[in-house]
Amino acid sequence: MNVRKRLGKIKRFFFDSHISRPIPVFSKPKGAILSTIEKFCNRDFFEEHKKERHVGYFDLDLKAKDPKSPLNPWAFIRVKDEEKTLKASLYSILGAIQRGVIAYHDITDNSEKIILEFCKKFPNFKPYHYPYTIKIKNPKTPEEYLHHFYNFTLSKIPKNEFLIKIDTDHIYDSKRLFKSFYAIRNKMHVLSIPRVDFAIAKVGGVLPKKVTKQGDILARADHINTNHQCDHWLIYNEDLIFEPWINPENGLVFEVLRFKKPYMIYISELNNWHFPFHKPQRREYFANCQWLGLDEFKKQCTPMIDPQMLDEEYIKSHLEFMDLC
Repeated sequence: MNVRKRLGKIKRFFFDSHISRPIPVFSKPKGAILSTIEKFCNRDFFEEHKKERHVGYFDLDLKAKDPKSPLNPWAFIRVKDEEKTLKASLYSILGAIQRGVIAYHDITDNSEKIILEFCKKFPNFKPYHYPYTIKIKNPKTPEEYLHHFYNFTLSKIPKNEFLIKIDTDHIYDSKRLFKSFYAIRNKMHVLSIPRVDFAIAKVGGVLPKKVTKQGDILARADHINTNHQCDHWLIYNEDLIFEPWINPENGLVFEVLRFKKPYMIYISELNNWHFPFHKPQRREYFANCQWLGLDEFKKQCTPMIDPQMLDEEYIKSHLEFMDLC
């Protein structure tokens, strides 16, 4: 099966049949801007972020200062007990994203403290506490539905500007993330951002078969061709609304994004590492997944994954705010 057909199997997250099929893109700025961006690496900005100076690739292109530009999207962030990856995730987007909202609910770990400290250091990111309990199983009141929390978060972002969904169990390569924004040329375009599940072998003290070294970074074997679920996107904030969606397999109630207009969907190259199994509730599932070491995964994966994204030392250089390595 060729790459185009594989990418065509995208999850029907958007539901509207008139939307164009996804198109893979390796988007880049052109000319002098690209040359300037390529002179820098993510680590050049890490040190500035430690000093609470919010600088990034967006400083290299005047168009990124326009609040209406897709180069200047709002980060749309929702948090529930993400302390293990939260700080690393938030810091990892600073080189690409200038502003955002961080909404959180039902916090039982140190996530709220991390959020408030981050927003104090970088005030273009605004914290919002959602004062209700979310119930995925048998919600009773409107406020208990997950989609209600998503709409609460969405309401904090200005209309008619771009937003990007950021999940805080993802660690982002900010250069690749920022360059992907150039794929979007108008408000009728949507950028779908793929993911691959990664894990560090010591999670929960469980070592998958054929992995003997604590601290090894693993990639999920069934994500060889990257996982395009269309739930991670850059999109224009116009006529967007979240509605409830019931999983037919288990009856759990999640959310789905609805909108009125047709869009052209583009798919970026992989620009992040997804670490979902550092959440305690997912560790048992982690042990049942099939995993590959990075070298083996690299031999088999889609060409939409740059080999550098599978380099263990490169990945670990982006995890410096995590206590997992």
